[in-house]
Amino acid sequence: MALDISRFLAKRGIAGLVLLAAVCLPLIAVMVQDVVRDLRLLRSASTDNMLWTLSQAEIEFQEFRRESYLVALGRTRELEQVRTEFDIFYSRVATLEVSAQFASLRAQPDFAAALAELRGFLDTAVPLIDGPDTVLRAEIRNWPPQLEELRTAVRALAISGLSVFAANSEARRDRIALTLSRVALLTTALILAMALMLVLLRRITDRLQERSRLLGAANTRLNTILDTTHDGIVVADRHGRILQFNAAAEAMFGRSAAEVTTLRFTRFLREGPGKGDAGGTLRLQDLAGRGQLTMEGLRPDGTAFPIEIALARAEAGGEDIFICSVSDISESVAAARELVEAHDQAVAGEKAKSDFLAVMTHEIRTPLTGLLGNLNLMQTTEMSEDQTRYSRNMAISGDILMRQVDAVMDLTRLEAQPSPRPAEPVHLGQLLQDVVDGQSSAALARGTQLSWHWIGAPVGWVSVDPVPLEQILLNLVGNAIKFTEAGQVTIEAEALPEAPDPGQVAVEMRVIDTGIGIEEAALETVFDDFTTVDTSYRRKTGGTGLGLAIARRLTESLGGEIGAESTPGVGSVFWLRLTLPRAAAPADGAPREARDVAPNAAPGPLDILVVEDNDINRDLVREMLETLGHRPVTVADGQAGVAMAMARRFDLILMDIAMPVMDGLEAARRIHASEGPSAGSPILALSANVLARNQARFAAAGLQGFLEKPFTRDALHAAITGAILDPAVSDPAPAPQHARPSGPSEATVAKLHAALSAEVADLADWLSQADPTTPGVDARCHKIAGTAAALEHVALRDALIAIEEAAVEGDAGAFRRLVIRLQRLVAQDCPDDIRQAAPRRAGA
Repeated sequence: MALDISRFLAKRGIAGLVLLAAVCLPLIAVMVQDVVRDLRLLRSASTDNMLWTLSQAEIEFQEFRRESYLVALGRTRELEQVRTEFDIFYSRVATLEVSAQFASLRAQPDFAAALAELRGFLDTAVPLIDGPDTVLRAEIRNWPPQLEELRTAVRALAISGLSVFAANSEARRDRIALTLSRVALLTTALILAMALMLVLLRRITDRLQERSRLLGAANTRLNTILDTTHDGIVVADRHGRILQFNAAAEAMFGRSAAEVTTLRFTRFLREGPGKGDAGGTLRLQDLAGRGQLTMEGLRPDGTAFPIEIALARAEAGGEDIFICSVSDISESVAAARELVEAHDQAVAGEKAKSDFLAVMTHEIRTPLTGLLGNLNLMQTTEMSEDQTRYSRNMAISGDILMRQVDAVMDLTRLEAQPSPRPAEPVHLGQLLQDVVDGQSSAALARGTQLSWHWIGAPVGWVSVDPVPLEQILLNLVGNAIKFTEAGQVTIEAEALPEAPDPGQVAVEMRVIDTGIGIEEAALETVFDDFTTVDTSYRRKTGGTGLGLAIARRLTESLGGEIGAESTPGVGSVFWLRLTLPRAAAPADGAPREARDVAPNAAPGPLDILVVEDNDINRDLVREMLETLGHRPVTVADGQAGVAMAMARRFDLILMDIAMPVMDGLEAARRIHASEGPSAGSPILALSANVLARNQARFAAAGLQGFLEKPFTRDALHAAITGAILDPAVSDPAPAPQHARPSGPSEATVAKLHAALSAEVADLADWLSQADPTTPGVDARCHKIAGTAAALEHVALRDALIAIEEAAVEGDAGAFRRLVIRLQRLVAQDCPDDIRQAAPRRAGA
């Protein structure tokens, strides 16, 4: 009886203490949260930011005041810096006026009065800042007295803010002290309650330990056996109810032995994914004696994991029992799954890279079509000697750029499936001269002399892939020019005596500059990826740090060596050593240069249909065809091309691939499948998408050839010749001569500029009513930017690209500022025909 009373009192005491703890703990938690919140407010970056904003407003006002004084006193006539500092200060004041962070400050009379005084001045100054320079320069002389008065208002903002922040901080400290006192009292009470609870629990524990000792002795041997195995051991009666569940099984199934005892073991099993729980249909009798079975176990949250299970039947006390051994095979299954996923990811990565390269080549080659096409036509006109030299250098650089794009594609193909490029006869002297000619403008812009020469006997023709060799030299020379200002860059070429075979020659080419040089420590990593000598923000030269790394890879692909030596402040030497087979000169004996296709190689004139959606490229192709003596007809999309091909016969069709309404592949299929007059006419693809898999798609669609953008008039003529002439005819009759224009007419040039003017005017008006979410903003800006670049309107092109990027990123503020900048640019800096067509911004 006494024992029962003791147990009753112990239980009541524990219940009371638990209730006390349940009350104290939430109160302590709430108070601690209050303290933490107040402490965070005290050290909040928000307060620091507000103080910084107030001080920054004063600094920016002083900058604006200083620039205004300089103009007012006549020390400078530059107004752009005044406008810039005004815009910055205007933005800061606007933040103080509208930001929720400063709402408490704006409620202070001193702060509000100072802010109102500043707003009055800013509203008065805005029309002057946005107005003409003459008006601003005249009015700015009256500003010094006003600015002196505003200094007091700006200072009042900072002082008022500091006073409010100090008062708020003091109040928070007092509140924290009071809360901490209350927390201390409640914590003391809780500790006392816990101590009493421990005393009571200890008395109960002593009684339970005695009972547990007696029960534990009986189960020690069995538990030792079950707990030492890594496999789950489950013992069930003949009905499948669990009798024993060892520790490994508990960890495996996420259930304690007490939780599952008397439950059917089949409730935690499933025959396989998607087959549902097995508890309703599966019996342990059906699994016994079948060896190792692969199934799934189920955890309390319903997640399944793979297991291997083996069941054996035994007898105990005259009844059947089942002993189940369970192994978790999650790791082995996961390893197999990871292998499959890794393979799938690798395949997806290769596809993504291929898709990216398809877009990249199209985006690079399309503007190159306009650039090189116009240049090719310009070379057919009468030019001065200097213009001829400049255009030749431009042509060389354009050709080099085109080959570099191809080289990027080739390197990517090599990574996927190495396949060496064929070597060809190359005249080293001419290749070096091409490199110098192509980089002469860059050197001239840096005030640097660029030259090359042989040391000893020159080497003539060798057999090598010219694309990587030329890119190596371009990277080395371009790097030297970048770091050499008002100095000299020299290419030395020398035949070395250690050629292993008489039919080969060892050549060393050295790019020597008088630039800034490289520290010895940096030389060890100068050929690594993304390595730049100067990584600070103050560096004068840009770059990704990939040029020399690419040069190293290309040198290795040619079986050569590359290295560098340098002295800081004196200059650098980058050397390239190659062992190359000697080669015979081509049949014409001339160095590698652009060779014109004979103008009479193809019959003419021909009726040619040009299907191209880009206005500039369409006009360029038409102009090229007319200079070749043909009769072109142009349309702007695939659907119009199909209709035109159904209406009349054309000798040849030039088909762009990526077009609106209907793409080139579908148009080609419909033309060939029709019974129209041009159903049998050859179709050539015009596209910048040069991946091999895309060329295969073009052929499958019935296109007989492929002309890569950008292309020259000679390349166009050669493609037409190959498509029209019957390969079985070895000596076709010469085509009659036709008068050919020497280049684009003034009317053509005027038409291109007029088209651009109309597009820019329409776009500027449309953008003034649009925002980044308006459909088609990025596409329209991108298209007209390409046209502007082809016509050498660089500033207009850059403005349109910036608007496109802001639209893609969804930056509404930047989008609106850039649209206003575009309108100003159109109104001030563009050619007359564009300026007259474009809308002006009010007040500009």
